[in-house]
Amino acid sequence: MRPIALLFCLVSTAICQSQTTGPATTKGPCSPAITGSGNTINIKTCGTEQGDEFRKLLKTIASNQQLDTATILKKLDDCLQTMANRHLTEAQKTSILAKVSPLPGHKISINIPLGNSEAKSYAMEFVEIFRKARWIGIEDAGVGQSVWDKDPAGIEITVNEADARAGRVPPDAILLLDTFFQLGLVDRRTMFVNSGTPSGDVELRIGTKPPTIH
Repeated sequence: MRPIALLFCLVSTAICQSQTTGPATTKGPCSPAITGSGNTINIKTCGTEQGDEFRKLLKTIASNQQLDTATILKKLDDCLQTMANRHLTEAQKTSILAKVSPLPGHKISINIPLGNSEAKSYAMEFVEIFRKARWIGIEDAGVGQSVWDKDPAGIEITVNEADARAGRVPPDAILLLDTFFQLGLVDRRTMFVNSGTPSGDVELRIGTKPPTIH
């Protein structure tokens, strides 16, 4: 992705170009249910890759007698948090709803990588908020499943590229970006552009879970 030099008076925003479509892939971290019994740990509803990583960590811990209990628990907790599904807190939901409720009838589209069940579950929490605020564009299923050359990571607010170059970024996009940044949902005030996003529209892309976000 390459930055486009644009300045906005309402918020300091970096503009990045999002990827075009490509081969379909199915991916997404698991949300394991883990139970312990004696010296046995059972990992359920977990994908092969995440399960293998977790078992490897357990073997490393078991073979290293120099680790104290606190270190072991910290490593296990980090691993579990990495695999857990994302969720909005009640405070985040309340704050977003307060920002978007005064704008009923405004339009947004929400898209996820094709086949990513974790991203879909997270995206539906945003759908619920915008439906309560009576925004449009999220009828029926609420989210669209898209194919990109490279799946986005985390949350991306995307607008039409020609609009951005001409300085016509929708105010709704700036509002959402500023709100999400203040709530810690994105770590930078970075807006993404794509020629495939319709002019005047705001597209919210819920991508794969970044490893640093729990």
